[in-house]
Amino acid sequence: MNKKTIIATSLAAVFAVSMIFAIGTQQAFANPKGVTPGAKLLGTANVLIHPGEWVGDDIVCPNNGNRIFAADTDTGLLIRIAYLWDPTVNGHTITDCDGTTDRTGEIRVPDQGKSAVYLKLLGPKTSELDVFCTEIVDIGDDENLCLIAYQKLTRSGGWVKFAENAIADGLEGVTFDLVKVDGKVFKHLQIRSYLEP
Repeated sequence: MNKKTIIATSLAAVFAVSMIFAIGTQQAFANPKGVTPGAKLLGTANVLIHPGEWVGDDIVCPNNGNRIFAADTDTGLLIRIAYLWDPTVNGHTITDCDGTTDRTGEIRVPDQGKSAVYLKLLGPKTSELDVFCTEIVDIGDDENLCLIAYQKLTRSGGWVKFAENAIADGLEGVTFDLVKVDGKVFKHLQIRSYLEP
């Protein structure tokens, strides 16, 4: 091989490796299936079944800030989570993390533009959960904050976009009622907040 052929081959190899790295990096940072491409993750909350009462400060949430605990039940409401777009908060904030006694939890995110809430059921493969979405605070601009009023989540399902705030215009919110399905297991639900393009 002459010098020009060696240089050309070397450059082609460097280019090929660079492209593989670029494609791999792009895939590594891609959103999961079901989440709007280009959306930026604001935060995550994990709703977990806790045996008995959770002992901890309900407001301070000394549990690393991303977990909400619910008590198990045979049937019916496990927990009602208030999800609020709040212009007074900075970042994804869990403001009520203990639903083991009062069956309530609360998440607040900044009201900073178009953002959405996605849910995914995790835990045992036989898990199922009924989720109901209801508007609780709407400043009267006719936004439809709940995109889905009811959905049965299964462990085999992906991310479901449940609610969306299209306009940054003040305090607004929804509730998610997590209801146990008769005879089914529930241990873990993940809630993700995304700022959408």
